[in-house]
Amino acid sequence: MGLPSDSSSWDSEDDDLEEEFSEWELFVYRIRENLNFKHVNFWEEVSGSMGDMGTFIPLLLTLAFVNGVDVGTTLLFTGLYNVVTGIIFGVPMPVQPMKYIFSVAITAGDPLTVPQIMAAGLSTAFVLMFFGMTGLMNIATSLVPTPVIRGFQLSQGISFGITAIKYILKKQDFTTGKDLGDRDFFGTDGVLLALIAFTFVVLVSGPGDDLVQQASEFEESDAQSDGYSSNDYKYSKLPTSSEPISFPKPRLPPAKVIGIGEEGSVHRGTLAEGLLRGALEESLLLNGYKEDDLKNVDLEGGELEKETLRRKLVIPSALIVFLLGVVLAFIRDWVSVGKVNVKFIFGPSLPQLVKITWDDWKIGFLRAAVPQIPLSLISSVVGVTKLSNNLFPEKKNVTAMAVSTAVGIFNSIGCCLGTLPVECGAGGLAAQFRFGARSGLAVIFLGAVKLVLALFLGSSILRMLAEFPICLLGVILLLAGMELAIFCRDQNTRMDSFVMVVCATVTLFGFSAPTGFACGFATYLLLKFRQKLRKYVLTKYLFDQVQR
Repeated sequence: MGLPSDSSSWDSEDDDLEEEFSEWELFVYRIRENLNFKHVNFWEEVSGSMGDMGTFIPLLLTLAFVNGVDVGTTLLFTGLYNVVTGIIFGVPMPVQPMKYIFSVAITAGDPLTVPQIMAAGLSTAFVLMFFGMTGLMNIATSLVPTPVIRGFQLSQGISFGITAIKYILKKQDFTTGKDLGDRDFFGTDGVLLALIAFTFVVLVSGPGDDLVQQASEFEESDAQSDGYSSNDYKYSKLPTSSEPISFPKPRLPPAKVIGIGEEGSVHRGTLAEGLLRGALEESLLLNGYKEDDLKNVDLEGGELEKETLRRKLVIPSALIVFLLGVVLAFIRDWVSVGKVNVKFIFGPSLPQLVKITWDDWKIGFLRAAVPQIPLSLISSVVGVTKLSNNLFPEKKNVTAMAVSTAVGIFNSIGCCLGTLPVECGAGGLAAQFRFGARSGLAVIFLGAVKLVLALFLGSSILRMLAEFPICLLGVILLLAGMELAIFCRDQNTRMDSFVMVVCATVTLFGFSAPTGFACGFATYLLLKFRQKLRKYVLTKYLFDQVQR
């Protein structure tokens, strides 16, 4: 028996394959599937790849101006990281600077040197690799309650929003990390430009009823008025059992029914779809098809077609906003020649081995790595893994062990050569998903762009990045933060919501992320104990009543 040749067969035989084939064979097959971009919208993926720029560019600029981190080297290695994550994971896995190391590195009056930053990144990398390669990361992930992770993500989303508003309303000096007063209302980096960009993005790709759902509702309404005929029941020639089976959606009155799907999930569909599906499945079984083949049946107008139609209707809003920023950056650079003392030099910046002394290791580890390690374990591994599994449950390669190991390997190589420490954050994944990314193609494209810029312009690209309108980055970051916060809406019980809010509140207001995580976890355990205790007391009371 060979490996299946299409993803639909994979979904139906996944459990059997895991038992029959080695992990390496499955890994190779999944990578092959990750590189199958037949059903993705290229421009949507490109637009999604821009979603992470709201955090990446400002942090990179600040570290370049304040600490002297080499922009060309960072673009080169982060570009490689993007390509590798896109191939291995098959999802828009982001590559972002490590936030706590960044905040410590730019501390006013006592910033970290480049060797100290790299020492902090290497220290964090070694811990992540240890947890990943030993399998401890998968165990830790299984023990962390979802409400705690959602609380941390909620705090991140709100924090992104606060930072974004600051970018939009205040002038930023990345050489000092401070505000320079209110931003002008007009101009190529003014508040009005941000308002126009925000309005544009919300109008073309904001949340709410999408065009596909509206089209489906219109079709059902139209069917009621026009009636239906026997032609509505005609279906295409039966394909081979290995091919997905598609039948026209019947134009019948849209009486709604509720069915119980796999694992007890509830789904809705028209009564006509339900009746037709039952008749078709019975017919297929009589014609020699097996029950597993019926998993490939999809009524035309179902979820697969809706997803295809959604991709056709999408407008790459983030890409348009980012390209506008690039054009304005060229204009601003032409108008203010000499504002940034960097000349354009064609060719790459050669990476150089960073010399790290014992004092650099001590300062970098104690000041930056110690607080960064728990933050990376929570956000860069557990958080992003759980969010990815929610968004892309079919991507089996995205595990806590794989993500932790990958981040560790990336930094153990890049930090030796002067690349700023990076991680895979849940905020970046939410941002890229928000603007249209649905596969690894988004980050592969982004990585390719970074590689081209690094190889042709090197560190001189800093001149153009410095002129990019920060207000537009603020708009992208604001929408990314909102999307990350919206993902937390699945906590729909009072207990889960309470834990989530406790974790988010403690994290946001004056405490570190590890403290917020610990408080949320402790609250969860306390409520679980209370639940068990109440159940025990109630059971004992009822038992005593029966005995009497």
